[in-house]
Amino acid sequence: MSKDVKKITPEELEDVQKVRSGYQEITIKLGQIQVQRMQITSQIEILNQSEESLRKEWQENQDKEQKAIQDLEEKYGKVNINLDSGEINDS
Repeated sequence: MSKDVKKITPEELEDVQKVRSGYQEITIKLGQIQVQRMQITSQIEILNQSEESLRKEWQENQDKEQKAIQDLEEKYGKVNINLDSGEINDS
């Protein structure tokens, strides 16, 4: 006894398979976006760390500048100093 198997038409099968294929492509693309997002997040973290380090260096440099100004003022008083030549101008 053979039972007839009912099937959808080849065109209907193709349409359904195209939809399923579309979902698979979208799923892959969503996964790629997530990977890119993870990579970008990692890069942002590295940039933030570099920025923080440079901010600290900037502050340290400002502190050195203030110390140098103080030392020079103590030695020479309030004068103008040409930072290229080192010449002191009393005005």
